[in-house]
Amino acid sequence: LPPAEEKHRFEQTDHALKLLEQSLAAIDPTSPGAAGFELRAHFDRLVALRNRFRMEEVVSDYESLVKDQVRIPAYALSAVADAYLYLQQPDTAAALYRRVLVLQPEDLDASLGLFYALVELEDFDGAYVLIDRLDQAQPTWLKTRRPDGSSGLRPNPDKVTTATTAAMARLYGDQYAEADSSLSALHNKAPANLDITRELGDVYATRGWRRRAQATYELGLRFDHLHRGLQLGLAQSYLDRRQYRLAEQAINRLYTFYPEDVHVRRLHRQWEIHNLRELRLAAGHGDNSGNVEGNRETLLEGTLFSRPIAYNYRMFVSGRYASADFPEGNETYRRYGIGLEYRRPDLEAAVEMTYNADGGDEIGGRFSLLYDLDDHWSIPMNIELFSRDTPLRALKQGVTVDSADLGISYRASESRLVRLRAQAMDFSDGNFRRNLTGSLNQRLVTLTKYRLTGIVELYASANSRNNTIYFNPERDMSAALTLDNLQRLYRRYDRSFSHRLALTIGNYWQKNYNDDYLAGVTYEQIWEAAERFTLGYGYSRFRRVYDG
Repeated sequence: LPPAEEKHRFEQTDHALKLLEQSLAAIDPTSPGAAGFELRAHFDRLVALRNRFRMEEVVSDYESLVKDQVRIPAYALSAVADAYLYLQQPDTAAALYRRVLVLQPEDLDASLGLFYALVELEDFDGAYVLIDRLDQAQPTWLKTRRPDGSSGLRPNPDKVTTATTAAMARLYGDQYAEADSSLSALHNKAPANLDITRELGDVYATRGWRRRAQATYELGLRFDHLHRGLQLGLAQSYLDRRQYRLAEQAINRLYTFYPEDVHVRRLHRQWEIHNLRELRLAAGHGDNSGNVEGNRETLLEGTLFSRPIAYNYRMFVSGRYASADFPEGNETYRRYGIGLEYRRPDLEAAVEMTYNADGGDEIGGRFSLLYDLDDHWSIPMNIELFSRDTPLRALKQGVTVDSADLGISYRASESRLVRLRAQAMDFSDGNFRRNLTGSLNQRLVTLTKYRLTGIVELYASANSRNNTIYFNPERDMSAALTLDNLQRLYRRYDRSFSHRLALTIGNYWQKNYNDDYLAGVTYEQIWEAAERFTLGYGYSRFRRVYDG
């Protein structure tokens, strides 16, 4: 029976385990039927240990029984399968769930357990077939007999479970729009069902609508402020929206009351990682057939962030090294920076002071800001003295750049993003450059492990000065289309491996020259592990045009 208070949720299970231990100790192995009673106690103990989330003990006791060649009944096997799934061994769990279903084909809990094991194994085709079949088999209404002998209908609670799980299956398989559509329809039919409300909030959060998700969790908690799923969703939204004080309180409270809950443990782990230092490194090398961009071009850069300070601040230090060969000789540039980052709901900002060494020494600075107007619109801004966008060949001549840019972005969902950015660059040799960039990212194909995104990019610039040694067209424009293919080849919990192939074709126009085509290909591989480590590497080859 459900406890009156959550803090008492394990008292009956603990009492049951105590009785089982007493019974096992009291059995006289010489009495008739003792072996059967002892086995039954061991089987029941597997279930009780599962209910108590003592999963390692479940597995240990099960393996001892298997070693003794004991035939284990379906109800105990189901508990063992749950334990293996909890311990992140989905392949073993799936095999056990299938054994249960051979013995008890109508066991809904075992079928749902198998579904989640298939999801963890990335077998989405099998998971979809299983959950859709289960949902279709469940009637919306069940016949019931009233006390007066007449018959009637009552809602089938299992139908809600299977319908909701079928919708969430699409979320797990990265088909967010389909999950949104299915869950919204369920929510409209059953607006007071808080489990559906919670899942709908999760879909909103995954699609990037963080305010909408948070409002959904808060609305549900008005009806039941103790609903664990809604509390969990709200705590996650606090973290996602950079409400760090509220996040800490909510996450610690959940972890104190529900340390056994795998979702709570995962969120607590995210909070621990959030409070660590962060290191970002990038390295690149390029060779060019012409002399405009430089040959044997090398770039190394890195940023080290401190742990969060007073929740919203992080100190950081940065370094940048660039080198390339030009007809005038080699140019080497080093840049060192120290700064402060500020993060709060709807706003990220950073200020940095830089020391630039390129044959001479000069102090620079940067201020950047990203402001989210709502779940869709955001405004990025950046002002930089001695800009990192200064061409390396210009630095060879002692020319530096101060820059400022302002943009606006519209993110409809995970499937569409529109950006527009205007930049002004003031060169120390008297040149003034203005450029405008626009892009549209549109998801074209979404499968469980594959995404095809079309990217349209438009660019135009104008410069006030001619005959500079660095590439500096009086007027130019370009348009390009990229087909970006991203495929996930492997994922097991917090470890994954993906690769990406991007193909680009476009056209470039420069004043006083004929237009010409652009083309490019990029291949990358991306590793992610333990929610703390990401490694990406790749190769690109591009055809660009300079002065015809």
